[in-house]
Amino acid sequence: RYEDSIALCLNILKDLGCTFPRLEVSGFIQALSSFRGTVKKVKQTPIKVLESLLVMKDPLKLAVVEFMDKLCLCAYLTRKRKFLLISLLATTKMVQMTLSHGLCDLSAVSF
Repeated sequence: RYEDSIALCLNILKDLGCTFPRLEVSGFIQALSSFRGTVKKVKQTPIKVLESLLVMKDPLKLAVVEFMDKLCLCAYLTRKRKFLLISLLATTKMVQMTLSHGLCDLSAVSF
């Protein structure tokens, strides 16, 4: 059932304009590259900037973050290696959204 939930979350996120690569080698490379770039960006961002982030208010962006959080949980609960990629990408995208669009209740989960 978790795999069904993952598929549903991915479809909803796609409808909301947030896509994920296929679970192939190229998707894995993209996930690692995105992760490394995001970690580098966070490390280079001064604490003062992080502390002064505005609150995310856009309902569409909040919905995207909410579904990415659910996606991470379902991917983790499958305990299957192939879904770790999805979890890594979703977490990375949540951090990127926080940095770009502001803080929300789930921002702390992504960091």
